[in-house]
Amino acid sequence: IHMISELNKYDTPFRKIEKLKEISNSISIEAHQHMKKRGEKKYFQINADQLIPIWMKIVLNSQVDFCIANKVYMEKFVFVDCFSSETGFNLINFIAVIENFLQMELDPNGVIE
Repeated sequence: IHMISELNKYDTPFRKIEKLKEISNSISIEAHQHMKKRGEKKYFQINADQLIPIWMKIVLNSQVDFCIANKVYMEKFVFVDCFSSETGFNLINFIAVIENFLQMELDPNGVIE
């Protein structure tokens, strides 16, 4: 969770996207170590279906300022082939999480219904 709070200290979209990649890699390493402790012998590869809920929890718990602005900034100013790479995968997952939060309905107290 602390890693995402560092997102705002980077000025360029590329550095912000690299931070997303670093966070996703960290999640994958943690998931692999968890599975190894449970006795799984094969390498655990995390996919988007597993990653997005984890990202949602990270973003929600971090209460990072300017998540929507970061999303728009990275989304609008990325290089052309970004979306066909691991970097693009991480950016798309982050965009999906922020878009998901934007679609949720909040009660008058700001709590997700």
